[in-house]
Amino acid sequence: MRSRPAVVFAPLALASAIAGSQALSCPAFVEAGQLGGGVGGARSDLRLFTIAGDNGKRTWVSQPLQVDPMEVGMGGQGVLAVPEEGAKPDAEPLKPLDRIAFRIDGFGAVRVAADPAPCKTTRLFEVQNPADPARFAYLAACDDPTGATRSKEPNPVTLDAAKQNIKSPVFDYTYLASNQLLFSKLGVRDKATGKLVDTGADSDILLHLDLTKFFTMDLTNDNVQSFVEGTRAGQLGVVERLQFYLKLLVFKIDLKMATTASFFADSANLPMVMDIPLDPASNLNAGSGMLFNWLPKAATLLPLAPGTTALAADPKRLAAGPKALAAEGLKRCKSSAGGMCTYTLQGEVGAGAVKETFFIDMVVPRYLVEAGFYPMYVEDLGEFKKAMDWDGDDTDKKRIAMYFEVSGLPKGQHKMDYWIRLGADTGACPAPVNVRGAVALSAPALAH
Repeated sequence: MRSRPAVVFAPLALASAIAGSQALSCPAFVEAGQLGGGVGGARSDLRLFTIAGDNGKRTWVSQPLQVDPMEVGMGGQGVLAVPEEGAKPDAEPLKPLDRIAFRIDGFGAVRVAADPAPCKTTRLFEVQNPADPARFAYLAACDDPTGATRSKEPNPVTLDAAKQNIKSPVFDYTYLASNQLLFSKLGVRDKATGKLVDTGADSDILLHLDLTKFFTMDLTNDNVQSFVEGTRAGQLGVVERLQFYLKLLVFKIDLKMATTASFFADSANLPMVMDIPLDPASNLNAGSGMLFNWLPKAATLLPLAPGTTALAADPKRLAAGPKALAAEGLKRCKSSAGGMCTYTLQGEVGAGAVKETFFIDMVVPRYLVEAGFYPMYVEDLGEFKKAMDWDGDDTDKKRIAMYFEVSGLPKGQHKMDYWIRLGADTGACPAPVNVRGAVALSAPALAH
């Protein structure tokens, strides 16, 4: 007769370490509404468990998990919900839009019917890593008032609002007081020495608009402000809700562009919604564009690397207009779910012989690519401005940039997504997972 597997509970999660070129994976995101029938319980009751070991001795491991309360923002995009004063959002029931974030590098063995539940719960939801189909994790709402089953692994990301700084063991990001999405200084830990290397500085945004019937207008970070409306720190990272405003002369215009910036151990995410009130195709000449630019310091773009799919911003191609751009952009489109195109720019950072690889992923709807809107890299902003016959000065030299042509954009609201990740190429961000539904609990729950 086969003996029943022995399963014990390990309250301290197995730590994930960065070794050599192996970095933590981008987190996976699951909307609570994807869990058919609902998990039940409060946000603070949700846990993620994996099984370690073999049939001789199998151990439940509580993994880091972050539940962020979300609400519907502009364009139907979920944004971080800001609680009312005195509210306790973690004690509230889990809601369908809530974002459940977790890493997949700690996934373990599949649960068998004889295994007891990892906590006092009524349902387990099985989550599978499709890249490694034999690896699983289990979501459960635990009746656990003392938090005994919660992972004890600390948040790898810290926020110091007074110093305008966000950092993890891998990066150190100092942002501008007027715009948290732009950095004054960016450091990455050198793999060879363990010291921070200055890899970027003085980032800025330039919006160059060549109006068909009037004049040319340049808007920079001096014209755009962002304010933090809410901040949340969990076991995986720091999440901020930002609101943007445009300043023109003495006016301040609410751009109605609330978004959620998420910073994790070795990656960052910014989903965006652009609200275009006028028809750019009727009001802008070709060569009207948006550039995010910065001084690269010890960072180098690798346009010929295998991971790069983004095109260079060619002034001659830009002058040909959105239709010509669309043809080139569609050739480089890496199709993803929901009719999206992903473009990636690979680079490396570090002062020594051992470099750290980074990837910038920009995810754009295919219909915008067909309008000529997709990312193109610029290796020297000064030379690019000269070729485009734009105003510039010596401070533009050696700045690198990402360019988006805006003259073909349609009127309305448009979504796009932006990820930056450090380390080995871990594939798509967020990490894809399969939620396989509730698991029947025939074995008793493990007592604590």
